[in-house]
Amino acid sequence: MGHDASAGSGSGGMVGTIVGARPVHDRGGNVKQMRKKHSAISIVNYWATWEKREKKSPPWGDWDWNEPACMAGGWWDQSCDMKSTNAQRWASSGLEKCHVTPCYLTQDDDISNMVLMCHGCHSDQPDSLDARVTYDYMRQRSIWDCLGAQGERAQMLQKLLEA
Repeated sequence: MGHDASAGSGSGGMVGTIVGARPVHDRGGNVKQMRKKHSAISIVNYWATWEKREKKSPPWGDWDWNEPACMAGGWWDQSCDMKSTNAQRWASSGLEKCHVTPCYLTQDDDISNMVLMCHGCHSDQPDSLDARVTYDYMRQRSIWDCLGAQGERAQMLQKLLEA
């Protein structure tokens, strides 16, 4: 992303504008920095590259970067399998972009602090300054946790499995 050096820097002013970014405000309402907008596929590509470079699974455990699924519990919306490209599948997955350590506590909007989770896993995610707490939480989640957040869908699946 590019910077616009013409942006002013005064009390509460921006040092530079990151194109396509959202402002982050301090408690006084002053713009502190500009938040980057990371796409789902850019987050996926970051972790796929990390996995290849480190030659191990990401900190939360195994995952398949070709299958758009919650990185915590593993739930996926099968309708996104109909999309033709991996980027389209991830973009239409309904997964939420989540900060490993909360951005409101750390102001860390780097892509290395981002994962994708279903709404249920994201809303239950612990707020901790220690990334290991979030990664432990992600390892403990299951598809049942994801489905629990999906309401009726989880109940229907449970009935099918019990039959």
